[in-house]
Amino acid sequence: MKLVKGLKIVAEILLGLLVAFLLMMGIGEMIGGDFSGIGHLLPAAVFGLLMWFAWKYPLYAGIGLVLLSIVNSIPYVVAMNRSQDWYVPVLIMGVPLLFTGLLLLLAAWKTPRTAV
Repeated sequence: MKLVKGLKIVAEILLGLLVAFLLMMGIGEMIGGDFSGIGHLLPAAVFGLLMWFAWKYPLYAGIGLVLLSIVNSIPYVVAMNRSQDWYVPVLIMGVPLLFTGLLLLLAAWKTPRTAV
């Protein structure tokens, strides 16, 4: 049980860092006079709700994050003309979500099942 809680806490911290980064970018842009920073607040709210959902239902949140990381990485792989250019954006945009999703899937897998 300690392992499951630890995995969920690490996943929550990683999602919290993402939310903090998005809020920092959005608020910083709006303070600077660029109101396009509002575009960062919607993903921050979505990932904030996902943090709550991940604590309650780690299996579904993990599946969603893994799929989101794949969908998020596809445009970078397709858009790059040279074969060595695609991996850096994928490492930045896709791997953190994939890692967080895998942590949640592992936590769901290690959760003891109760008989119904």
